[in-house]
Amino acid sequence: VVDARPSREGGGGGGMLVLQEVLADRHGEWGREKAKRPAWLRAILATNRAHLRKFGHAMVLRWKPTEPQLKPWQIQNCGSKSKDQCDRENERENFNWEKHLQMMEYLESPEQFS
Repeated sequence: VVDARPSREGGGGGGMLVLQEVLADRHGEWGREKAKRPAWLRAILATNRAHLRKFGHAMVLRWKPTEPQLKPWQIQNCGSKSKDQCDRENERENFNWEKHLQMMEYLESPEQFS
């Protein structure tokens, strides 16, 4: 989390909020306890952090998806497949929806982000 917003008299909140999803996939290419973040990801995070500080914005990074990931209709569509297989098959779609969920949560936040 980065909050480089200038302080406002009387509290207030508001300002620009940047949301970033950095969800580790089930393939484990990165994000495991001992696996390091790849150089390209570290570069993106550092660039975004510098931009936020320069322009006085806030950023929230979501590193773990909201649970449960599988919705009842997805479980039904998976039929007799294992939960792990069903998770893998729906991961990309559910990660994409995670962005919308995060945006809704912050638009409804008492901080009054724009």
